[in-house]
Amino acid sequence: MNAIIRQLVNDGFFQIESVLFKNLTLAFFLLIVLPSCNEEKAIYSKNSSSNIITEQLMKSLSQSIPSDKIINRATLTPGGDSFYITLSDYDFTNFDIQIANIRGDSIFKLTPTTINSNEHDDHGLSFSPSENSVYFSSTRPRSEQDTSYQWAIWKSESKGESWTEPRHIPIQNLKNKHVSHPSITRDGVLYFHSSDLDYSNMHIYRAELIDHKYREAKKVVFPTHFTSGTCTPYISPNEDNVIFASIGTQLDLYRCSSFIDNEWKDCNIMSDQINKNGLGNPSVSIDENKLFYTTGTYDFTEKWKIKFTALE
Repeated sequence: MNAIIRQLVNDGFFQIESVLFKNLTLAFFLLIVLPSCNEEKAIYSKNSSSNIITEQLMKSLSQSIPSDKIINRATLTPGGDSFYITLSDYDFTNFDIQIANIRGDSIFKLTPTTINSNEHDDHGLSFSPSENSVYFSSTRPRSEQDTSYQWAIWKSESKGESWTEPRHIPIQNLKNKHVSHPSITRDGVLYFHSSDLDYSNMHIYRAELIDHKYREAKKVVFPTHFTSGTCTPYISPNEDNVIFASIGTQLDLYRCSSFIDNEWKDCNIMSDQINKNGLGNPSVSIDENKLFYTTGTYDFTEKWKIKFTALE
C-alpha cells in the first residue's frame, strides 16, 4: 500500500501542497463510520435521535484520535451510542474502522470493530435503513484466487451482539474497477462510487437489486456536468434526496432533492461554511436530522475533523 501511494505521488496523481487533483486519487480519502457501545451491538433502537450531538461531543471525538492517525469519516449508530469512524495513517495507508463510544458529551473509548480485516484496508461504511446490516468497502480478497489490490463492496448482518462474517457483494459490470463507499435505500438500491484501477474516471453509480443480485450498475445522471467526477454518496432511505461530493481542488458537497426518470434534479451546492476545506464523506443520522462531513487540508495545516449541521 505504501508503494502504491508513493507511486501515485511520484507520477503526479495528486499534489498535496497545491491541492490539485490530476487523476482523482480521492478514493484514499473517503471513509465512513458505524455503531456501538461498550460491546459491539448490531441491533439498535429505532426510536433513537441525534439530539445528543453537541459541539463539545464533536470536539471530544477529534481529541480522541491518536496522534499518528487521521480521521476520514464518521457515522452515528442508529442507537446514538457511538460513532463508527475510519482512521488511517497520514500517508493514507492502514485504513481501519473503529468504534468511538459516547458517554454524555464526550468520547470515552475507541475500540476495534469485528468486521475489520487485520491484513487489508476497510472503510466507507454505512447502515441499511433496516439497521440490521452494514455495507462497507474493503480490499480483502474477493475469492481464494484473488490476489489483486482492489476496493469492493462487502456486507455484514446482525448476529446477536455482533456481526456476521462479511460477504462480497459483486457488481457484475464493474468487476475490473474499484467500487467503494456504498449507501443503500429501503428497496435495496445501492449507490457507490467507482473508478478505474488508477483511481481516475471516478463517478457515482446506482445498482438495483434484481432476483437477489446486483447486475448492471449505471452511472448516476446529474443536471450539472462534473468534469472531474463525483464520489462518496449518501442516499436517503426513500431515495428522495442524495448528498455527494464533486471532485475538484477540494471535495464540495451537493444535495439533490428530486429523482425523476433515472435522473437527479434540483441539485444545489451546500453552504460555504460546510464546504470550507471540504473533504466530502457525508453521512446522515438515522432520524435524518444531522449531517456529518469531513474537513481539513491535504498538507494537514488544517487538522482533519468531523463536523455536523442540522438538515432541513
